[in-house]
Amino acid sequence: MASKRIYNVAIVGYGYWGPNLMRNFMHSVNFTVAYLVDSAPAALNSFQVSYPNVAITTSIDVVLEDDGVDAVVIASPPKSHYNLAKQAVLKGKHVFVEKPFTTSFEEASEIVELADKHALKVFVDYTFLFHGAIGTIRQIIQDKLKFGELLYIDSVRINLGIFQSDVNVVWDLACHDIAIFNYLLDDLPLAVQAVGIDGLGNGNENISYIHLKYKNKFAQINCSWSSPVKIRRMLIGGNRQAILYNDIEPTDKIKVYNKGVVFDTEDKRNEILQDYRTGEVFIPKYDTTEALKNVVCGFYDALTDAGESRGDGQAALLTTFILEMIQKSIILGGKELEIDWRQVGPSLYSYITSKGMLNQQ
Repeated sequence: MASKRIYNVAIVGYGYWGPNLMRNFMHSVNFTVAYLVDSAPAALNSFQVSYPNVAITTSIDVVLEDDGVDAVVIASPPKSHYNLAKQAVLKGKHVFVEKPFTTSFEEASEIVELADKHALKVFVDYTFLFHGAIGTIRQIIQDKLKFGELLYIDSVRINLGIFQSDVNVVWDLACHDIAIFNYLLDDLPLAVQAVGIDGLGNGNENISYIHLKYKNKFAQINCSWSSPVKIRRMLIGGNRQAILYNDIEPTDKIKVYNKGVVFDTEDKRNEILQDYRTGEVFIPKYDTTEALKNVVCGFYDALTDAGESRGDGQAALLTTFILEMIQKSIILGGKELEIDWRQVGPSLYSYITSKGMLNQQ
C-alpha cells in the first residue's frame, strides 16, 4: 500500500486567525508546516522560541521560490488575499485562504480561473461549513416529512469589534451566513436588498441588515461590530418544525421545536381556521470535533481529490458574488437588486446548475 502524501505548507500571517491555523496544521498528520511568514519580526521570533523547526521569514518571495512548498495558507488582511493568492498560484502552489476569499468577485474569479488553468486547488476557510452542528442541521431540514418545507432563515451575528480597516461587516461577518445558506438550502437567491451604517466614518459599514429573496422562502441577516453583546444565533423555520441554532451555547447548540400553527381551510364558510400545535423540544447530537480541524482535513481532501469539498474555489466564488451584490445594494441606498445567474460566467453557472441550485427558478 502506497504511503499517504504529506504536503508542505507555508502560513502567511500570524495575527488574529493565523495562530489557530498554525495549531491545526501542525497537529495534522497530513501536513508539515515549513514556513511562517509575517511582517512583524517580533511575532516571528516569539513563535520560533516554541517551534524552532519551522522556518520564519518576513518575505513571501522566500516561500514562493521554494519548490518544496506545496501550498500557501493565507491568513493576512483581506486586502492582501488577491495578490498573495495570485502570486502563489503563478508559482505553482495550491492556496488556502482565510475568509473572505477576496474583496471583489472579479478578483476571486481570476484566482479560480488561474488555479484551474494550472491544475491547482483553491480552498477558502468558511469555518462554519465544517461545524458538526451545521452538518446536523442540513440533515434535519432535508427530512421534509418531519421538518416540512423550509420557509425562512433569520440570522443574527453581532458583537463588539473587531473593527476591520479594509472590509466592512458584511464581508467580515455576513460572509459566514451566506456560505451557510448556500450549503443548507441548495438554492440561490433571486434578489438581495441591504442597508448599512458607517458609524465610525472610515468608509466601512459596521452595521448591516440584509434580506435575501428566494422563490419560495426568504432569509435575513443582522450583522454588527457595534453590539455590546455577542450573539451568534440562527432560526430556521419550516412548516412542521423550527430549528434554533445558538453557537454561543457551550453545549446543546441545536434545538428542534415541534411547534407551529396549523391552518384549516376546509370550513364551509371558507374562513381560515388556525390551531396552535405545541410539541416537544428535541436536542440532537452532533459531531463536536473542532471545526477548524475539519477544515484542515477538508483541505487535504481537496488536494487529494478524496471527495467533494465544501470549501472549493467555485463554492467560495458563489459566496463572493452574493456578497458583492449585497454591497451594491448598500451603495444604492438599500435598492432591491434582482440576480440573473446566467451573468456570473460559464464556469460558475455550470457549477451551480450541476449542484441543482437553480431547480427552483
